[in-house]
Amino acid sequence: VLGRESAPNGLGGYNDGPDDTEFWAAKKGALGGVASALRGCLGDARAEETWDSPEGSAFLGWYSGALVQHGRDVLRSARDVFGPKMRLAAKVSGIHWLRGHPSRAAEATAGYCGDYLQNVCEMLAETGTVLDFTCFEMRDALQSWFADSRPQELVQSAALASTRCGIEFAGENALYCWNDEGSVETIEEQSEFAVAGGADMVGLTALRLEPALVAEGSPLRKSLERFIANMKDLKSRKGSRSRAERLGIWSKRVWNAYKSRNY
Repeated sequence: VLGRESAPNGLGGYNDGPDDTEFWAAKKGALGGVASALRGCLGDARAEETWDSPEGSAFLGWYSGALVQHGRDVLRSARDVFGPKMRLAAKVSGIHWLRGHPSRAAEATAGYCGDYLQNVCEMLAETGTVLDFTCFEMRDALQSWFADSRPQELVQSAALASTRCGIEFAGENALYCWNDEGSVETIEEQSEFAVAGGADMVGLTALRLEPALVAEGSPLRKSLERFIANMKDLKSRKGSRSRAERLGIWSKRVWNAYKSRNY
């Protein structure tokens, strides 16, 4: 591939962070804080072939292109089987950890390189396929500091890419969140952002439902019913929670944000 017999050297292993490796490490000065200071003392000892070198970029471009082509082949076959009227949807994983790192190594190792959301959406448009994206319930400020995680920004980027390519957009939660009103509200906020930006949002999958959510008299059922009503009318959702509920959501977010930055 690309005139080479193997992948680049210095990619690291399962338990390595990007700055523990030669290939994914950020340039000197790109990180800020303690990490940048340490690298400044040691010098910018990155390998010649890195994620942003011409050779590394060419390899990642090929890798990402192979993923997109595979998706294209699968969806063309699916469209041939199911016909033009069947609505097809493609689940695209929300790999949000290390999105704040210059290399975006977690996404890149999965084949999500460069402006991959745009590339994927252009591919989905060829067969009229819905982009189904995940992690709608997550907030950037509530993720552990060392993960460089950006789930909110990632969902919003996916929504914008679907809008630019003129395809339908759908979402879902990644983790169980129905006992946390703040996470439920975040799903509503992300959906509202997508629609306000022009996304043609056609649905949301509520993952990890359980009996307590639909049992008669359950407070979780009342929360779920309100969520469904809010999703049907996003413009009117802001008045659906009491002042006490909004205060509870805010205080919990502040506390969790503090913990994520200090533990």
